[in-house]
Amino acid sequence: MVCLSCRGPGPRLCDACALTIRPAGELRTPGGLIVHPWALHEGVARTLVRRLKYEGVAAVAPLVAGFLEDRIPSDARCLVPVTRTVVRRVRYGIDPAKSLAEAISRRTGLPVVNALSPPIWNRPSAGSERESRKPPRFVSRRAVRGAVLVDDVLTTGATLDSAAAALGGVGAALTLTGVP
Repeated sequence: MVCLSCRGPGPRLCDACALTIRPAGELRTPGGLIVHPWALHEGVARTLVRRLKYEGVAAVAPLVAGFLEDRIPSDARCLVPVTRTVVRRVRYGIDPAKSLAEAISRRTGLPVVNALSPPIWNRPSAGSERESRKPPRFVSRRAVRGAVLVDDVLTTGATLDSAAAALGGVGAALTLTGVP
């Protein structure tokens, strides 16, 4: 077996890599949405995001799901992935939020509801200044109650706020990493 971060021998996350991860506490988006990230967006955790998001290493999702299941609010009824644009799903061959939501669902039994429709394309925001980022505009496919949003990274919170607004309000979100 190979570590998903350093690619050295060991379990899915070797002890050396696991020891460097800094847990993230509860964060809030500018719109007030409560977000529960697994870790701060740095070092090993950031590498795991890259492996999942840009390299299509799907094994990252079940690894992180084990840590996120305890952060799900008790009143949650379903998981709603913040779906990637069509262009990025085709380009990278994976939808990280959907993969993460499905992995959490397998552990908890909460259903995954594909309630958000993303735009076909949105200008990439990774690496750009916070002020210049524009969130995708989601369209709600269906009404959901007790939804918990699932996404890969919380940076400015604009994407999660846009997704929550499209659904008519959501109480919480789970992410792999978060930027305080």
